[in-house]
Amino acid sequence: MERYLGLPVRLLLALICVLAMVTSKGECVVVVAVENSLGSLCKTFPEDIIFPEGFPSKNATSVGVCLLVKPELTQSDSHSYIASFRTTHVLVNVGITSSITLWLEVNTERHHLNDSLKAEAWNMLCMGLSAAHDTPTPIPEEEHPHSKAYEMWASLQGVTLDVSLGANITAWEEDVWVCVGTRTSWNASFTGFVTGVTLRIGERELTPDNCSLLLDANQLTMPLSESWKTRGPVFALEEDLLQPCDTPMFTLVLREAWGYDKALRWCRSLGGHFPIEKEVTASLVISNCTSEEHLSWTTDASEIAGSYEATCPVLLAGGGVGRRPCLSELECSLCLVPFGLRYTLFGPRTDFNRHYRLSEGQDGSFFFQGTTSNITLSAAGWTLQSSLHRGKLHLNGSWGVMGRRDWRSVYNPQASNILTFTVCNAIQFASNDGVCLRRSERCDGYVQAPDKSDEKECGSRRLLRMDESYDSSVMPFISVEGARYIYYRLSVNVVKKIDAEEDSATLELAMTLKWEDGRVRFVDSKIFYNYFPCHLIWTPTIMMSAGNINGPSVQPAANITMCYFFKGFKDREEVQLDDHLMGESCAEIGWVGRKGVKVLVGVRLEGIALSRGRYVTRANISQSRNFLASYPCMLRVSRYPFGRYMCKLTFVTMHHKVHWKSKDTNVNPHTIKYDGDHDLLDYRLENITLHVHDRVLTLTLHLIGQPDYHLISNFLPSALMFFICYSSFYFPIAEFSGRMNVSLTSLVVLLAFFSQATNSYVKTPYYKLIDVWYVLLLLLCCLVVIANGIVNSLRVQRVTAHSNLAKKVLRAKRLNNGCKIVMPILFGLLVFVFVLFATDTI
Repeated sequence: MERYLGLPVRLLLALICVLAMVTSKGECVVVVAVENSLGSLCKTFPEDIIFPEGFPSKNATSVGVCLLVKPELTQSDSHSYIASFRTTHVLVNVGITSSITLWLEVNTERHHLNDSLKAEAWNMLCMGLSAAHDTPTPIPEEEHPHSKAYEMWASLQGVTLDVSLGANITAWEEDVWVCVGTRTSWNASFTGFVTGVTLRIGERELTPDNCSLLLDANQLTMPLSESWKTRGPVFALEEDLLQPCDTPMFTLVLREAWGYDKALRWCRSLGGHFPIEKEVTASLVISNCTSEEHLSWTTDASEIAGSYEATCPVLLAGGGVGRRPCLSELECSLCLVPFGLRYTLFGPRTDFNRHYRLSEGQDGSFFFQGTTSNITLSAAGWTLQSSLHRGKLHLNGSWGVMGRRDWRSVYNPQASNILTFTVCNAIQFASNDGVCLRRSERCDGYVQAPDKSDEKECGSRRLLRMDESYDSSVMPFISVEGARYIYYRLSVNVVKKIDAEEDSATLELAMTLKWEDGRVRFVDSKIFYNYFPCHLIWTPTIMMSAGNINGPSVQPAANITMCYFFKGFKDREEVQLDDHLMGESCAEIGWVGRKGVKVLVGVRLEGIALSRGRYVTRANISQSRNFLASYPCMLRVSRYPFGRYMCKLTFVTMHHKVHWKSKDTNVNPHTIKYDGDHDLLDYRLENITLHVHDRVLTLTLHLIGQPDYHLISNFLPSALMFFICYSSFYFPIAEFSGRMNVSLTSLVVLLAFFSQATNSYVKTPYYKLIDVWYVLLLLLCCLVVIANGIVNSLRVQRVTAHSNLAKKVLRAKRLNNGCKIVMPILFGLLVFVFVLFATDTI
């Protein structure tokens, strides 16, 4: 991605980040987001750089990793990996359970702790190994003469954790690799954010006094350096963090009589939580707005609301925790919200600020303050207004500010303004009532939101975003000079039997096409395949013909067509601030190996990107076509049943200057893999090739004849008939009738074979090689018959003298013996020339 970031863009990124830091009194840092359990980020630290000479030594006995981690409230796995480091055959892991409690692991030994991380808040977490003073488990000298015992240490928020794990290490002779998440596919990574990743070496426990030290030594950069290897849905962003190490809390008073569930959703929609017992201070007791003994609902819940009899925990004004029915309405409740959270306004209204901070009024009320806009609560409800213009939007009631609401203009109450006001981060989206869920849970077929809005407004109409002027009959390349490409991948699933008599091929084909359409954007796309109806967009028109481009037209049967957009792990998206559904627009540039999809010219504030983004909108659209094609091969089988043949099917794009290009190779022509049966009855499939020439894509079946059947049914019997005919030369020359009966009978049988064969194989207006074979054998048998006649005529020739009689018989025998020699030679010559033709030698 770094190569797409020019110097001006990087300078602008730094300038915007500095401005954000100055205006918000925060610190601009690089944060990595892990979107789901498949994501991880790893880096290798060379051993000769990180370890001082002679490590471990008196002044350097420990090595470890520290980081700031912000986990999501819900995790997808019961044991999720947060970070790990490995060296010298020792693997150290730290992770959380589904309830956000910590566990530690050295190699395969795991230790569960009672300590928990704060969900959706920054936690300083450190872990490592330190050389033990005493070796608890001595190792036999002959096994590991230089091994040394190491103890694992860990800390959370600067407090040392009770860990009883260790390992024996021979020597620190390997590089150290550090991972965020897990790099193994069979384990699950946590979902959340990480920053301040540092590898630390020193004495004993290496926990820093303040987490700002981690931010100063953060190994994460923007963009991520090539030394970091990513896997799965992981991306980097920049945030201006406000006091991440020790975040103060706002105490918001909910002055509404609500039950547990409704009050909890309201508090969480603001990014806060109910106070727990150890958070109760004198200031919270003073904030008590009820005359009851119950101070507030709390999240120390051992039983959740599920029936009218369920009870939920409450904090007592006098101290301690009590319980009361969950459906009962507590007169008021308290909500603790971290200071510095940034709230974002989504929707088509661009005349108000997009980002706001929570502020507290002098009377204990709260409001949301932007740069030039604010959202305030009065007796009539919520009001959104700006200091730059007179426009105001109003919302009735104190409950409805968070989430997706219909704001009404004060000056035009009939006009609807659907806006979403949320605290959700970059990997979340907000339900209608403001509950933050993982973005991957939107439109996944399962209801997770309490109001079920996560499964509303889904489908292909939501996935595809096009201008109102979009015309699916107009191709997207019309304004582009020069040739454009349709990338293809064609596979042949089945080649059915090819009968030489029918001279046609039937193929089951799977074709995938891919092209770019800059007029289409994809919103809220899922990882991997996102399907939609093909008629909604422009798709290429392909004509098929048998043979070449001028051959007979071919109409596919059983045509199954699907269109989709493929989203990879590394394909980044940009949040569309003008979309009240908080959609993400995904786009790609180019094809294989060019997946860094955009460059942000802005920063992300609490994970939500500014709308000023520079990205390429050439969306890659794919179409999958599975069809059955039957077409005539139009083979000239002059060497039948021998020879090599090509049965061609041609695909032509019906668009000017739109050419074919293979997705897999630049070799032209190239062979495609076929795993089906190569025995096609009258032919054997040698291979299948594809050849591209501009708009023409030609699929060729390379066939070779299968003479095995004909060798047994035609060639051997016909050759046998010739030799039977030839055997008449070995009859006594005086047995003329016997000689003629054998030779003529053989000739007649051979003629019958020829007639039967011509009726059983393909009929053509030209002679085939098998026809030539029969004709020449018939000619040789005729020569045998003629030779027998001549031999007999010489034998019975009338002579005048007794001496001439001996000469006559001698001439007949000589001719007969000559035929015995010449006929096999002629047959051998016939076979030799025939083999040359059959093997395509001549």
